[in-house]
Amino acid sequence: MEFTGIAMAHEAVALWGLERLGTTEFVQRERRIEWHDVAQEEQAAATSIQVRVELISSDAQDGVIRAADEAHLAFEQIRVHLLPPIPQDLLDALASSVASRHTATPTATPTPVPGGETRRYLITVNGYENALPWPVPDGPVRTGVRFDYRLIGEFELVRPTPAKPWAVASRRVVKADLRYSSLYPADRCQLTLKCENRACEQLSRTSTLRLRVEVDGDEIIVNSGAFSPNVLVTGTCTDPSVVTGISYESNRFQEQIGGERLPLQDLSVGPQRIQRYEGRDFIKTSFAYRLERLP
Repeated sequence: MEFTGIAMAHEAVALWGLERLGTTEFVQRERRIEWHDVAQEEQAAATSIQVRVELISSDAQDGVIRAADEAHLAFEQIRVHLLPPIPQDLLDALASSVASRHTATPTATPTPVPGGETRRYLITVNGYENALPWPVPDGPVRTGVRFDYRLIGEFELVRPTPAKPWAVASRRVVKADLRYSSLYPADRCQLTLKCENRACEQLSRTSTLRLRVEVDGDEIIVNSGAFSPNVLVTGTCTDPSVVTGISYESNRFQEQIGGERLPLQDLSVGPQRIQRYEGRDFIKTSFAYRLERLP
């Protein structure tokens, strides 16, 4: 028995409704297929049946159903076949295969290398970026948004013997704080600051924020991924020359803190690194790292 219609299918199902898990285990699946007979609305019903679902590809040149085709979660035109029951001897063979796999001798846990060494470190970077209008306007009135950062990460290094180089075993971002504030003159402006993206609202949950650590001899090279918070400034100022309604982006801080080299010591405090706007005294970014070995 076979019919063609519109149905919702999660995935293609092999003959007899069997799915392969891993390399040896098979399980039987059911798919709930709903159809509606327009000519006989009173007989419309939902039935749970064992089926094989084939996607009828609209761009297939020869109309042949490919074994690799699968129906994605969407309304598509499909062909549904009612299938015969699974033979008992096949079920018995599959059950025997699964049972033998479960009774196999477990693999022994590897013994740690004698004399191996492990070190854990906490790394912190504090700094800020002043996002100013571009080109930076002349005059004493400062406008823009300041972004203050505090990023904390933790990583672990291992080596089997002192003669071997260190390798990074694990790394993670522990904390990522961001605060932003107006650089407009508070006595002349009434402003509202609003986040415009995820990096601004919840920096710690930004998918591109990552602690990356590379070992180079007795030093590490640190990177923190990519993040660019945006803040929209709206409001009014008594000085008509001061422009509002501008979106400010912090897009240089993550570039400046990337590639920093720090020595693998019990405690290392890096220098305060400052970048200024070209041809100006205004500070663009400022930051400093701290590396501390954990007990």
